[in-house]
Amino acid sequence: MAVGNNSAETKGNTSAETTDNNRLGNTENQDKLGRSHMLSQTRTLLITGVLFIGLVAVGAGSLFAGLHDAPTVVITQIRAPRLAMAVVGGAATGAAGVLLQEGMGNRLAVPEMLGVSSGAAAAICAVVVLGLPVPLVAHSAVALGGGLLAGLAVWWGARTARTAIEVLLVGAAVSSAAGALVLIFVGSAGETQLRALLRYLQGSLNELYWNDVTPTLIALVVGLPFLWFLVPGLELLRLSDDTVRTLGAHPERLRGVILLVAAVLVALSVGPAGPLSWVGFLGPMLARLLTPHAGIRAWLPLGSIAGALIAVAADWLARSAFAPVETPVGGWTGVVAALVVIGVLVTGRRL
Repeated sequence: MAVGNNSAETKGNTSAETTDNNRLGNTENQDKLGRSHMLSQTRTLLITGVLFIGLVAVGAGSLFAGLHDAPTVVITQIRAPRLAMAVVGGAATGAAGVLLQEGMGNRLAVPEMLGVSSGAAAAICAVVVLGLPVPLVAHSAVALGGGLLAGLAVWWGARTARTAIEVLLVGAAVSSAAGALVLIFVGSAGETQLRALLRYLQGSLNELYWNDVTPTLIALVVGLPFLWFLVPGLELLRLSDDTVRTLGAHPERLRGVILLVAAVLVALSVGPAGPLSWVGFLGPMLARLLTPHAGIRAWLPLGSIAGALIAVAADWLARSAFAPVETPVGGWTGVVAALVVIGVLVTGRRL
């Protein structure tokens, strides 16, 4: 009996030790996960701070570069509005890129695929070439209307789309149709009209004043913080459509809302300045490159800040590279995006 009791006691002690070891191991794993999560958050905050400081530095350089004895009005009335439009428009386009890429599950889902930029350009071309009685100050509203019309066309056409690829195909079709209208109008334009149209179509922040950009700036500054409410839906769309439906959500409706919001952001940005080409591709890519494991809650603000930084840097380069001749902002961002894509393909890295 004593031997049996000792055996039972030994087994009990062994079981207790095993339980304690398991608890200790779980506690250590939780501590490691907690430390890893804290380090990841700290790194994300540091990177966000560095990008923001870079944006401030580049913005200050763009605002004051080459102005030694220039009157204050040059800074406050000429350079300041174009800098503000570059910051806010770049941030909106970068955020739209993050929304589209995460919502569609495709790193090549960029605002250029929405047809919004082409729709805005087609509306401006129609006003200029047809000689419609629209004052210059209202051209931004015309571009906004054309961009939103194209975005609504994509949204309407994608209502029955079952997959993200189908949504992108609808966007490509609308973009092609709007681009064809642009070609028709450009081919019918006179020499003076053609010069103005080319500057707008290539994306330019030149000759923008406060009365041109103030309505757009107010709308974007007020609207951008509300994008945070889309984060839960974006996190759901990272799952398969069947899983999302199992959880009681509708992936098609979620994509439709994200598509519509992205269209509004891009249309507001395109209105005053023309398309800031591929900022919606470069901003999210930079955010993921710097924080590859952070997730959408970090990529959305980082993509916005990166988009603003890219737009401001491109505007400074466009103004100073061949001074006094000013080159289009969209040309520089397009070249950088092409080089990035080529580099990704050559190195075999995933987007």
